[in-house]
Amino acid sequence: MAAERKLKGEIDRTLKKVQEGQEVFEGLWVQVWLEVQHKIAKFQGIAGLRWVTPIAHASFFPGPRLRQQQPAREAGGRVKEGD
Repeated sequence: MAAERKLKGEIDRTLKKVQEGQEVFEGLWVQVWLEVQHKIAKFQGIAGLRWVTPIAHASFFPGPRLRQQQPAREAGGRVKEGD
């Protein structure tokens, strides 16, 4: 019984760290995306060029998809226990 509680506590702490890591990653990814967009706009202004196909926001920002997958991963019973 105590081992189960200890394992559940460890799993909860791990999931909390994963969620915090996702939030940090998404924040950094937004900064990168904004910088890329800024450089594209700067290049287009200097060269007077336009991209043939616009770059979609979704192709640079995978955050919502990762958030949607996490509950499914948590609910799945595919956690491997160490020996």
